Amino acid sequence: YMRVLADGLPYFFSVSGVPVFDNQSQFVGYRGTTRDISRSKRSEEAERQASRFLDEIVDNIPIAFHLKSATDYRMVAWNRAAQELYGLTREETLGKTVHELWPKAEADSAHAADLALIAAGEMQDFPDRLAQTKQRGAIHVHMRKVPLKDANGVVTHILVTTEDITEHLAAQARLRHSEVRFRSLTSLSSDWSWETDAQFRCNKLSGGMTAELRTSIGDPTRK
Repeated sequence: YMRVLADGLPYFFSVSGVPVFDNQSQFVGYRGTTRDISRSKRSEEAERQASRFLDEIVDNIPIAFHLKSATDYRMVAWNRAAQELYGLTREETLGKTVHELWPKAEADSAHAADLALIAAGEMQDFPDRLAQTKQRGAIHVHMRKVPLKDANGVVTHILVTTEDITEHLAAQARLRHSEVRFRSLTSLSSDWSWETDAQFRCNKLSGGMTAELRTSIGDPTRK
């Protein structure tokens, strides 16, 4: 039980006792012991607070994060960003294996990658990898997989971080298309386009000018 003593701090005690009877078998009271367990209770509470704090940090990391056991390959952690990226809630994933979450082909591939990671014992980095999601299908992600080891060097868990790069890749593709279209248009124009470096020296000159016109104005890329 807990008591607040004169110093204002809570103290915790463990009490055990047995009933006491007299020679006529009449109950006369209890006999027992009391042990101060305040230190261990405070230590347990500190560990719980640290665990909650760590859970809060992990849950608010903007990159999808999940953790699975290297023994039975079941999910043991799934943060908020992972819920948003994969379209699966924490309740849907914890305690499940990839074969309980995804179609067999994708699950087989993911499980084989986990086995390879454990065998290698080193972090794996996948800058552009397809990942299955519930609502959006396959998306492009930057995935990192880290084997977590115990004091004996045995892999106990697999940490996976996933960042959606689908829109980034699409933006790069749009930019490349725009550049190609721009060059195509300028090549059909009677004018010309140019580019300079940081010192304002012209390093590219193109367009519909004739060789005579280029010579007459002086090709700045030759300076």
